[in-house]
Amino acid sequence: MLIRGTGILLVFLALGHFALTHIITDVADTGSDFIARRWADIGWVVWDGALLFAALAHSAAGLAALVRDYRPGRARVAYVFILGVLMVFLCLGLATLVLHQLR
Repeated sequence: MLIRGTGILLVFLALGHFALTHIITDVADTGSDFIARRWADIGWVVWDGALLFAALAHSAAGLAALVRDYRPGRARVAYVFILGVLMVFLCLGLATLVLHQLR
């Protein structure tokens, strides 16, 4: 269910991101100034944070499903545990970026 839910969420978030950076805004104008102006607004910080979190959750759930399907026995537990620890660290990094922008 997590893969499906984040997949649907990613469709809207990624298409919105793509529309803003490639259709609404000229690609030649998409630089560090554009990102700084965009991240000055809390709405875009939340949007980008949700996009990154959904992508991380979607990929982690997909990798865990692959490990559960193709790794037997104890190796499966070890792989899923390592994947979980990695995702916790990535989510902490994401939270650090987003919270830094919000203050």
